[in-house]
Amino acid sequence: MELTPASYTVTRLINSPIENVYEAWTNPDQLATWYGPVGLTCPRESVTLDVKVGGNWSATVVDPTGGQHQFKGEFREVIPLEKLIYTLDYSNPAMPNMPKYPDGLHEVVTLTFENKNGSTQLTFHQDGFLPEKQVPLAQAGMESYFDSLVNFLN
Repeated sequence: MELTPASYTVTRLINSPIENVYEAWTNPDQLATWYGPVGLTCPRESVTLDVKVGGNWSATVVDPTGGQHQFKGEFREVIPLEKLIYTLDYSNPAMPNMPKYPDGLHEVVTLTFENKNGSTQLTFHQDGFLPEKQVPLAQAGMESYFDSLVNFLN
C-alpha cells in the first residue's frame, strides 16, 4: 500500500467553554473517558500526556472485539487554550499489513480552539503520509471522536 501526501479537516462547534474542551484534550483522566470513536474505549492506563513542546503522548483505543489501536506522538507546539500541534503515529498489532511510515515522517495534527460566544469551535487538521483512499475513513473516524467528546462534555 503506497503512502502519499494527504490531509483532511474536521471542524465542530461545541457548546462548552474553551477551558473545558482544552482540558478534555490535555488531562489524561479526561482524555481516557472519551478518546476514540463512539462505542470504543480508551483504558486510563494506556494514556500518557506530557503536554509541552517535545513532550510525548500515547493512548490505546479498544474496539468491541478487543482489537487495540495504539496512537502515539510528540507535541511540536503548545499554546494553552489556542493550539496543539503534535505528531501522530498509529499501529494495530492485529493489522500487520498497515503501511509503515518512512523514517522521519509522521502524520501531523493541528488542533485549534476558538471561543465563539462561550462555545468552542474545535478544528482538527491532519496532514501526513497515508493511503489517499483512507482519508474518508479517517475523517469519518474523527467525526465520531468529536461525537464522543461532545457526549463527554454534556
